[in-house]
Amino acid sequence: LLVAGNVTTTDLMGNGLHALMQHPDQQARLVGEPALIDDAVEEMLRYDCPLTETARIALADVEFNGCPVHRGDTLTASLAAANHDPARFERPHDFDITRGESPHLAFGSGVHVCLGAPLARLEARIGLARFLAQHPDVRPAPTPPRRRHLPFFRGFESLPIITRGNE
Repeated sequence: LLVAGNVTTTDLMGNGLHALMQHPDQQARLVGEPALIDDAVEEMLRYDCPLTETARIALADVEFNGCPVHRGDTLTASLAAANHDPARFERPHDFDITRGESPHLAFGSGVHVCLGAPLARLEARIGLARFLAQHPDVRPAPTPPRRRHLPFFRGFESLPIITRGNE
């Protein structure tokens, strides 16, 4: 829990800040309406989730969408793809912090839901709200960001930014 919660929450905040900077209208909206932070964090989780896939082991022989799955097979499901499913989300590729209720799968679901989800949400809400209150004009630096390359995890190795005072 400690390691997963640390990496994924850090990635949630980095991915979220990156999404805001890539969508300045959404960033300005959140800075102007800080009460939107809860919805903004949910949209960040949906739009660019820090954990991109999950794996399960089949407990029995079954057929899934016409494909045979045998007991003991490992199945990998893309949470990132599910979070952009047009059958589930209107305009799935748009980043919209006012989207409202978001049935995303960033924390899994059912018996496999992330135990640390409430803490991750709280940390992201507090961290991003405080950061944006102190740096409402944050924007990307000319140096491009670098994504970390780890299986199942999506986050940044480096996310250079410019704020007032470090220009």
